[in-house]
Amino acid sequence: MSRANFQLPNPLSTSPEYPAAEPFVGAVDNTVEAFHLVYASCLGVIPRILRRLNDAERKQLVVSGAVFVFSVQESQIKRWTDGKVWSPSRIDGNFLVRVLDVGCGQG
Repeated sequence: MSRANFQLPNPLSTSPEYPAAEPFVGAVDNTVEAFHLVYASCLGVIPRILRRLNDAERKQLVVSGAVFVFSVQESQIKRWTDGKVWSPSRIDGNFLVRVLDVGCGQG
């Protein structure tokens, strides 16, 4: 298959008409694991986020360990927002890390 003809699968479970699918839940310990998750999302093994989550989905799906995969081009999401208050970001290797500020509640 030529690279020009390759398209990511478009699972209905994450289209605007349907609720967002359950995210992958687990720890991502290194860059290789992150690449595996992105590849799995390309194959449709785990869902991709194709739009911003609505308020009900945020409350239900954004939990500790939830991993959301999205493409800026596909979803038009340039910066992830989930209604929670997070610490300032810090770089840890190839990762941008933020910690949930449980003292502030929701932002």
